[in-house]
Amino acid sequence: MGFTCKIFGHKWNGCKCIRCGITRDEEHNWLIIEGKCMEKCSICGKERSVEHKWSGCKCEQCDTTRDVEHKWNNCKCEICSKKRDIGHDYVAIDGKCWEKCIFCGKLNSKHKWNGCKCEICGATRDEEHNWSIIESKCIEKCSICGKECNVEHKWNGCKCEKCGTTKDEGHKWVLLENECVEKCTICSKERKKASESTQTTAIIKCKNCNNVCMIKTTGNIEIMLEFDLMPKCQNCGSKKYSIV
Repeated sequence: MGFTCKIFGHKWNGCKCIRCGITRDEEHNWLIIEGKCMEKCSICGKERSVEHKWSGCKCEQCDTTRDVEHKWNNCKCEICSKKRDIGHDYVAIDGKCWEKCIFCGKLNSKHKWNGCKCEICGATRDEEHNWSIIESKCIEKCSICGKECNVEHKWNGCKCEKCGTTKDEGHKWVLLENECVEKCTICSKERKKASESTQTTAIIKCKNCNNVCMIKTTGNIEIMLEFDLMPKCQNCGSKKYSIV
């Protein structure tokens, strides 16, 4: 506040003192701001909101919208252009498996499915395949779209009867004539036969039924006993032994 205003008081021009420039919240000169629901004082610059002028769902002054009083034309509001997912009017698009709403432009697929493949555009889906097994393979192939997928092997010991794939278990070993090599009669894999000099002989006793037997092995007997790696007892099936 200026010195003069302290002595003689303010000299108000509406909401603003023309001497010291101080403002007050009264006697504003409000003018509407174009394109907004706001008024601005031409004297001090203060702004304030005013009520919207609603025409249905849209304000005629500032274009603000509200989600009431829409004017629906099928799926689209004629006032604010809001869309809803009902009331569509679809027309087909030539040469494509799509149809388009004439009001909002929404696209809707309309395939003509033959199992897993569309007869019109060639699009595929992962259902209703026509599977058939591929000869000599554990693979099925769809006769419609060409997709392939693996099927379970049919194991005969170490070899699949369908595709010939082998695994390192289920071998059927036989000793060859030279007595140094064993050969699998299923997959023809060969391995060296453990020599007698590397084998250990031990007499063991089953802790469950007291059955006594002799075993030959290339492994460490004590480790095999500790970790239950011994063969099952022929009498009771136990794998718990002690060395006699």
